[in-house]
Amino acid sequence: MSFKNSFKYLVILSVVFIAACPNAMVGLGDKVDIEAPVISIGTYGDGTVIVNGDYVRGEITLTGSTSDDLGIKSVKLSFDSGLTFLDATVASDELSWSYTIDTATVDDGEKDIIVLVSDTSATPKTSEERLLLYFDNTKPLVLITDPTGYDDPEGKPLAIIPIKGETYDQFRIRSVEISLLSGDGTVDTIEGTASWTSALRSTGTGAYTVSVVATDYAGNVSEGFYHLEDIMEVNADTYITVKDIYDIREGFLVQDAGLLTAADLTTAEIHLTELPITIDLSLDEPQIAISNPDPAAEAAQNVLPANATAFGSISDNYAVQPDSVTISIDGGAYISVSSTSGSGAFIQWEHDLSVLGSGEHTLQIYAEDITGVFKYSTEVGFIINLGAPVVTIISPT
Repeated sequence: MSFKNSFKYLVILSVVFIAACPNAMVGLGDKVDIEAPVISIGTYGDGTVIVNGDYVRGEITLTGSTSDDLGIKSVKLSFDSGLTFLDATVASDELSWSYTIDTATVDDGEKDIIVLVSDTSATPKTSEERLLLYFDNTKPLVLITDPTGYDDPEGKPLAIIPIKGETYDQFRIRSVEISLLSGDGTVDTIEGTASWTSALRSTGTGAYTVSVVATDYAGNVSEGFYHLEDIMEVNADTYITVKDIYDIREGFLVQDAGLLTAADLTTAEIHLTELPITIDLSLDEPQIAISNPDPAAEAAQNVLPANATAFGSISDNYAVQPDSVTISIDGGAYISVSSTSGSGAFIQWEHDLSVLGSGEHTLQIYAEDITGVFKYSTEVGFIINLGAPVVTIISPT
């Protein structure tokens, strides 16, 4: 038989055999798993992108994506660096996952989170992603250190009241804000966080109240605040730091902290929601002294010669504004005094009265300090007697 015919019969027999035995095809078996699954961390439940090192509070939802050439068996999360794992929810299309946790149910602190994905192969392949988050469900604490004597019923003799304090949080303070709750004035934007300063700028005598609020990076907002003077009073005048106060509030034992307890920190006497400040600008007004003529004497007793000079001094707890010192003669317009000397908290003034005619006159002095607080003196009566002896002092000069 020729080779050509032999090949022909071989082909025919092969076709017949295959047709009679449908399972005679030799396959390669199940699909071979050659790729590990892929896992990624994406956004929180509200769509905000998850960033390594975020500070979070309350209930959060972590989401991400998955993929594998065969299929996803599970996604698990560990919040304790791999000691225990919890099952996440995998979408039906196996392309995404999510996990919701109430961070308040676990201790605050740094969490090294592992997201572990496994595929469906006989010997599952795994991949993981890691994420660092800070769980923080504790409010920051605010301590006001100035003004001292804030509850003084006599009031503060200042138009501008510095307000200073400190804040503490177990992690980081994002912002400290101050607001004016009552009173006609303004408050300066706070500068600083852990240690901060501001000021109340009043517009006049009256009662004012302010409030201070701190917010940490997780979004926790302080609830009320404390004043160091109140803390010291309860603590038998033993100084205590803002961190010590925070630790006592949270139930930690603080060495050498004095008598202060967590229960003390809840009382209305020291746990404040507003800081009352009374301002009495009459105590802040420039103090005007008239030495000549004598303000305590009647006009008939204040007889001055033709070359008379009125003089006196002005003092202030801030500083006197020299250019503001003016005089009104006989109820007329205020004009600058003839001269001033000195600067700062104390100046002297003089005014030439030689232009006045004979007879009875009055004078009144006006002055301001550098903050704009002003005062009018009492009106003083006097008599110019052109026939009176003229006294000129030659020595000492």
